[in-house]
Amino acid sequence: MPSEVEDESDLQMRIHGDADLPTVVYLPGMHGDWTLITGFRNALVGKVRFVEFTYPRTLTWSLDDYARAVSEKLKAHGIKSGWLLGESFGSQLVWPLAGGGLFEAEGIVLAGGFGRHPFNLAVRLSTLLCAGIPMVGIGMAMRFYGLVNRIRFRNEPESRAGIQEFVARRTKLDKCAATHRLRLIAANSPVELAIKVTAPVYHLSGFWDVIVSWFGARRWLRRHCPNYAGERLIFGADHTVLPSAPKQSAECILGWMKVK
Repeated sequence: MPSEVEDESDLQMRIHGDADLPTVVYLPGMHGDWTLITGFRNALVGKVRFVEFTYPRTLTWSLDDYARAVSEKLKAHGIKSGWLLGESFGSQLVWPLAGGGLFEAEGIVLAGGFGRHPFNLAVRLSTLLCAGIPMVGIGMAMRFYGLVNRIRFRNEPESRAGIQEFVARRTKLDKCAATHRLRLIAANSPVELAIKVTAPVYHLSGFWDVIVSWFGARRWLRRHCPNYAGERLIFGADHTVLPSAPKQSAECILGWMKVK
């Protein structure tokens, strides 16, 4: 059973797996929680110790604040090193964690992630859209998303439960927190931190990613990240590459980690 701490007003952390296994620290994307990662996490069972986070719905934290909170939570549980798995927005926390010396990264995987977003104007427009969309529109979208995924995961009760939790968490405060995270992305350019990263950095993405250009993200990494070590493109996946291709993503990451 995972260990779980804190309440929804604080950074939440769960740990799956034994301490003697290689550690993977999962930093979620814009949605800010672990509700969509079930299938991917299950594909790693017995192979790694999987540490996952749910962010507080803060409207004031900087990226450094997020990174410090993650670092402090890990240290409080005796986790001093491991692999960082940054998904989309979570990739922005990788740079202050690894490049800023807050965590001893043995390796880094950016899943649909990036350094500087390839299309900053698109992020700024998305920020305006996220701020302006009414909750009734979000509710309709979530009902459709829930229906599609209940069919998709009809034989996976744990994944279905995660989807239900994901839909339930999309509140007005959650929308405001997501808007704030978009503003943080738009303002971030982690060149100086990326140069300082000493761990190998890998990029994993879905071919049908219309949120973050994998071509543009990789071009930035090759230019600014001296330890950029490799990449993988999964044709059948989208921006959310971990939940949309969980088994392929897990096999790829375990290969980079050299875990059998």
